[in-house]
Amino acid sequence: MELKMQRFMPLLLVPLLVLSGCASVKNYQSTSDNNIEVTTKITSGLLSSTKATMFVYTVTEGCKFQIEGKVKLDEDRKVIGLPTDRMSYLEVVFEHSTMLQNTGSTRVESAISPKKGRDYAVEVTYGKGYFDLYMTEKAGKASAREIDKKFIEAC
Repeated sequence: MELKMQRFMPLLLVPLLVLSGCASVKNYQSTSDNNIEVTTKITSGLLSSTKATMFVYTVTEGCKFQIEGKVKLDEDRKVIGLPTDRMSYLEVVFEHSTMLQNTGSTRVESAISPKKGRDYAVEVTYGKGYFDLYMTEKAGKASAREIDKKFIEAC
């Protein structure tokens, strides 16, 4: 039972993080090698807004998740560094609100295991009825290739 609970820990943490305004989660501190470019494309309605925050977890032995921090996706482009010696888990939470109230949140996630010497692109997209996390990997001058999403069950 403990292993199964560990697998679903991010799912249990997100509502608490969103409700608390993510105040207790520190900002993510990148590794020295900035190997991930995150682009954010959010389309909101006339009387509504959507904000995105990416939570970065380390996945340890036994598929346990340890939160490393958050990255506010408040700019079109951010560059961060993820360690190349272990699996990380990225979870993007979109918070929706109208002029009068917070209307909820939506999330998308994937595991990623960056390799040394490669560059990665993560595209976070949110629009009317659509949200996605699209990732690519590029080695040197080679063409970028899509990385399939890996979910918690990948452990």
